[in-house]
Amino acid sequence: MKKKRKKNTSPTKTSQQQKSNPSKTEEHPTQTIYTNLEEALQNKNHLTHLQLSHQDLTSLPPEIGELTHLKTLNLSGNFLTQLPPTFHKLKALTWLDLSHNSFLSFPKALNHLPNLKYLNLSSNQLENLTTAEKLPHLQTLNLSENLLQTLGPEISAFPSLQHLNLANNFLRSLPPQLQNLTLLRELDLYGNRFQQLPPTILELKNLQKIDMAQNPLSQLAINQYKDKIKHLQIIWS
Repeated sequence: MKKKRKKNTSPTKTSQQQKSNPSKTEEHPTQTIYTNLEEALQNKNHLTHLQLSHQDLTSLPPEIGELTHLKTLNLSGNFLTQLPPTFHKLKALTWLDLSHNSFLSFPKALNHLPNLKYLNLSSNQLENLTTAEKLPHLQTLNLSENLLQTLGPEISAFPSLQHLNLANNFLRSLPPQLQNLTLLRELDLYGNRFQQLPPTILELKNLQKIDMAQNPLSQLAINQYKDKIKHLQIIWS
């Protein structure tokens, strides 16, 4: 059994709590976060933040596409397997959390969100990213705790990526197209099946940190590239 990092054990809100009255954000006390979709749709002309986590959702209504001013959306901890076709209308969205759901593939609707900067798809059941096309401004992508065994050319769909988390998957190698992520600064490969450092990382000139812990990696494999990666912080034990 693979070792996993210690998770946050702080209590989560119950479904009843999540459906309570709208609240103000701590960061922006004048902005309202809605926790009920029906109420959110009634205030769609001013809505920018929506919190729908842990509400046992199995699907989203097409009306969610009417929230065209939405900037942040939390759908974590539900039972979603797909997004409605109207989801692509959320052009203002910059922050999206889809973690702890049941997605089997990269949701196609995400390819039409040009302003998205943060995307969390951790703890789903993703086996590949073949349906990913282009997210030009995405900076942070979390794909940890999935079923990924390989990555292909589609990794180039995220040219502005700075933080990539692939921890606790089943990866043994990385595609050469990873070198197209020229802005990448942090790469998390914790808990995979790498036996050596991926050669592709040598081409990532802005990479500062790579986590290779809990991989079947030897000191010899590290030493092989030590003269070429002196600028890198490598976590491997």
